[in-house]
Amino acid sequence: MKAPLLAWLTAICAMTPSCGLHTSPSDTVPKPMAYPRLDMPDSVYTTVEASGVRLLVNELTGVSISHRGSRNTWMDVSYGGFASPTVHITVTEYNPGDAKGFIDNRRERMRLNLGGLSYELTELTTPSGWTCEMAVARGIPTTPVQILAYDSRHMISGALMLDIPDSLAYDPIATAPIIDAVTRDMTVMMKGLQ
Repeated sequence: MKAPLLAWLTAICAMTPSCGLHTSPSDTVPKPMAYPRLDMPDSVYTTVEASGVRLLVNELTGVSISHRGSRNTWMDVSYGGFASPTVHITVTEYNPGDAKGFIDNRRERMRLNLGGLSYELTELTTPSGWTCEMAVARGIPTTPVQILAYDSRHMISGALMLDIPDSLAYDPIATAPIIDAVTRDMTVMMKGLQ
Protein backbone atom coordinates (compact mmCIF):
# COMPACT_ATOMS: atom_id res chain seq x y z
CA MET A 1 0.00 0.00 0.00
CA LYS A 2 2.85 2.34 0.77
CA ALA A 3 4.59 1.74 -2.58
CA PRO A 4 1.64 2.87 -4.78
CA LEU A 5 1.04 5.93 -2.56
CA LEU A 6 4.73 6.86 -2.71
CA ALA A 7 4.74 6.44 -6.49
CA TRP A 8 1.64 8.60 -6.80
CA LEU A 9 3.11 11.40 -4.61
CA THR A 10 6.40 11.27 -6.55
CA ALA A 11 4.51 11.65 -9.84
CA ILE A 12 2.49 14.60 -8.51
CA CYS A 13 5.60 16.35 -7.16
CA ALA A 14 7.43 15.89 -10.43
CA MET A 15 4.65 17.73 -12.24
CA THR A 16 4.32 20.51 -9.62
CA PRO A 17 7.09 23.14 -9.72
CA SER A 18 6.82 23.87 -6.01
CA CYS A 19 7.59 20.28 -4.99
CA GLY A 20 11.17 20.00 -6.04
CA LEU A 21 11.64 21.84 -9.31
CA HIS A 22 14.04 24.58 -8.33
CA THR A 23 14.81 27.63 -10.43
CA SER A 24 18.02 29.52 -10.38
CA PRO A 25 18.14 33.24 -9.51
CA SER A 26 18.76 34.02 -13.18
CA ASP A 27 15.35 32.50 -14.06
CA THR A 28 13.39 35.03 -11.98
CA VAL A 29 11.47 37.80 -13.68
CA PRO A 30 11.43 41.23 -12.00
CA LYS A 31 8.06 42.69 -11.17
CA PRO A 32 7.05 45.73 -13.22
CA MET A 33 7.56 49.15 -11.65
CA ALA A 34 4.44 50.16 -9.75
CA TYR A 35 3.07 53.55 -8.86
CA PRO A 36 3.12 54.59 -5.21
CA ARG A 37 0.01 53.53 -3.29
CA LEU A 38 -1.91 56.69 -2.53
CA ASP A 39 -4.34 56.88 0.34
CA MET A 40 -6.33 60.07 -0.13
CA PRO A 41 -8.71 61.35 2.55
CA ASP A 42 -12.35 60.39 2.38
CA SER A 43 -15.01 63.03 1.69
CA VAL A 44 -15.70 64.37 5.19
CA TYR A 45 -15.82 68.15 5.52
CA THR A 46 -15.61 70.84 8.17
CA THR A 47 -16.05 74.62 8.02
CA VAL A 48 -13.10 77.00 8.27
CA GLU A 49 -13.50 80.79 8.33
CA ALA A 50 -11.12 83.09 6.46
CA SER A 51 -11.68 86.87 6.03
CA GLY A 52 -15.35 86.47 6.88
CA VAL A 53 -15.88 83.66 4.34
CA ARG A 54 -16.87 80.17 5.46
CA LEU A 55 -15.05 77.48 3.48
CA LEU A 56 -15.70 73.73 3.52
CA VAL A 57 -12.41 71.81 3.68
CA ASN A 58 -11.70 68.12 4.04
CA GLU A 59 -11.50 67.53 7.77
CA LEU A 60 -8.84 64.83 7.30
CA THR A 61 -6.33 67.36 5.94
CA GLY A 62 -4.06 69.71 7.83
CA VAL A 63 -5.14 73.36 7.64
CA SER A 64 -3.00 76.35 8.56
CA ILE A 65 -4.20 79.96 8.36
CA SER A 66 -2.23 83.19 8.41
CA HIS A 67 -3.23 86.80 7.79
CA ARG A 68 -1.45 89.10 5.35
CA GLY A 69 -2.55 92.64 6.05
CA SER A 70 -6.11 93.47 6.89
CA ARG A 71 -7.66 92.13 3.67
CA ASN A 72 -5.84 88.87 2.87
CA THR A 73 -5.98 85.49 4.53
CA TRP A 74 -3.68 82.69 3.40
CA MET A 75 -4.73 79.13 4.00
CA ASP A 76 -2.77 75.95 3.29
CA VAL A 77 -4.70 72.68 3.04
CA SER A 78 -2.17 69.83 3.27
CA TYR A 79 -3.05 66.28 2.27
CA GLY A 80 0.28 64.67 3.22
CA GLY A 81 1.79 61.55 1.71
CA PHE A 82 3.24 61.08 -1.77
CA ALA A 83 4.03 64.33 -3.63
CA SER A 84 3.13 66.41 -0.52
CA PRO A 85 -0.11 67.75 -2.07
CA THR A 86 -0.98 71.16 -0.65
CA VAL A 87 -3.66 73.58 -1.82
CA HIS A 88 -2.56 77.17 -1.25
CA ILE A 89 -5.64 79.39 -0.94
CA THR A 90 -5.86 83.15 -0.63
CA VAL A 91 -9.07 84.89 0.45
CA THR A 92 -8.99 88.57 -0.49
CA GLU A 93 -11.49 91.18 0.63
CA TYR A 94 -11.85 94.10 -1.78
CA ASN A 95 -13.98 97.15 -2.54
CA PRO A 96 -16.58 96.42 -5.24
CA GLY A 97 -14.90 98.82 -7.66
CA ASP A 98 -11.62 96.89 -7.43
CA ALA A 99 -13.10 93.48 -8.26
CA LYS A 100 -12.31 93.48 -11.99
CA GLY A 101 -8.61 94.14 -11.45
CA PHE A 102 -8.27 91.35 -8.86
CA ILE A 103 -10.21 88.85 -10.99
CA ASP A 104 -8.34 89.69 -14.21
CA ASN A 105 -5.00 89.33 -12.39
CA ARG A 106 -5.94 85.90 -11.03
CA ARG A 107 -7.16 84.68 -14.44
CA GLU A 108 -3.86 85.78 -15.97
CA ARG A 109 -1.90 83.86 -13.30
CA MET A 110 -4.00 80.77 -13.94
CA ARG A 111 -3.36 81.05 -17.68
CA LEU A 112 0.39 81.38 -17.14
CA ASN A 113 0.41 78.37 -14.80
CA LEU A 114 -1.36 76.30 -17.48
CA GLY A 115 1.43 77.08 -19.94
CA GLY A 116 -0.77 76.59 -22.99
CA LEU A 117 -1.60 72.97 -22.09
CA SER A 118 -5.12 71.61 -22.36
CA TYR A 119 -7.30 71.60 -19.25
CA GLU A 120 -10.82 70.92 -18.02
CA LEU A 121 -12.73 74.04 -16.98
CA THR A 122 -15.62 73.83 -14.53
CA GLU A 123 -17.75 76.93 -14.00
CA LEU A 124 -20.61 77.33 -11.56
CA THR A 125 -22.62 79.97 -9.76
CA THR A 126 -23.87 79.45 -6.22
CA PRO A 127 -27.34 80.50 -5.04
CA SER A 128 -25.65 83.08 -2.79
CA GLY A 129 -24.03 84.85 -5.76
CA TRP A 130 -20.50 83.39 -5.99
CA THR A 131 -19.05 82.85 -9.46
CA CYS A 132 -16.59 79.96 -9.47
CA GLU A 133 -14.07 78.54 -11.92
CA MET A 134 -11.80 75.53 -11.61
CA ALA A 135 -9.10 74.54 -14.11
CA VAL A 136 -7.83 70.95 -13.96
CA ALA A 137 -4.78 70.17 -16.12
CA ARG A 138 -3.67 66.57 -15.64
CA GLY A 139 -0.48 67.03 -17.66
CA ILE A 140 0.99 69.76 -15.46
CA PRO A 141 3.35 68.42 -12.78
CA THR A 142 3.24 71.33 -10.33
CA THR A 143 -0.15 73.11 -10.33
CA PRO A 144 -2.73 70.72 -11.83
CA VAL A 145 -5.78 72.17 -10.02
CA GLN A 146 -6.50 75.90 -9.76
CA ILE A 147 -9.58 77.73 -8.54
CA LEU A 148 -11.06 81.20 -8.68
CA ALA A 149 -14.25 82.22 -6.88
CA TYR A 150 -15.62 85.70 -6.30
CA ASP A 151 -18.63 87.65 -5.17
CA SER A 152 -19.15 91.39 -4.76
CA ARG A 153 -16.69 91.69 -1.81
CA HIS A 154 -14.37 88.66 -1.77
CA MET A 155 -12.15 86.66 -4.09
CA ILE A 156 -10.84 83.18 -3.37
CA SER A 157 -7.91 81.96 -5.40
CA GLY A 158 -6.07 78.70 -4.98
CA ALA A 159 -3.71 76.23 -6.56
CA LEU A 160 -2.74 72.66 -5.78
CA MET A 161 1.03 72.34 -5.52
CA LEU A 162 2.76 68.96 -5.92
CA ASP A 163 6.33 67.93 -5.21
CA ILE A 164 6.76 65.03 -7.62
CA PRO A 165 9.94 63.08 -8.41
CA ASP A 166 11.25 63.90 -11.89
CA SER A 167 10.66 60.31 -13.02
CA LEU A 168 6.90 60.73 -12.50
CA ALA A 169 6.53 64.44 -13.23
CA TYR A 170 4.69 64.13 -16.54
CA ASP A 171 2.90 60.84 -15.87
CA PRO A 172 -0.78 61.67 -15.27
CA ILE A 173 -1.53 58.17 -13.97
CA ALA A 174 0.86 58.61 -11.03
CA THR A 175 -0.96 61.69 -9.71
CA ALA A 176 -4.53 60.87 -10.81
CA PRO A 177 -5.77 59.88 -7.31
CA ILE A 178 -4.43 63.15 -5.85
CA ILE A 179 -5.94 65.28 -8.58
CA ASP A 180 -9.28 63.46 -8.35
CA ALA A 181 -9.47 63.92 -4.55
CA VAL A 182 -8.50 67.61 -4.68
CA THR A 183 -10.90 68.28 -7.57
CA ARG A 184 -13.70 66.68 -5.51
CA ASP A 185 -12.80 68.75 -2.44
CA MET A 186 -12.49 72.04 -4.36
CA THR A 187 -15.87 71.41 -6.01
CA VAL A 188 -17.43 70.89 -2.58
CA MET A 189 -15.72 74.08 -1.33
CA MET A 190 -17.00 76.17 -4.25
CA LYS A 191 -20.56 74.78 -4.12
CA GLY A 192 -20.68 75.44 -0.37
CA LEU A 193 -19.77 79.14 -0.59
CA GLN A 194 -22.36 81.40 1.07
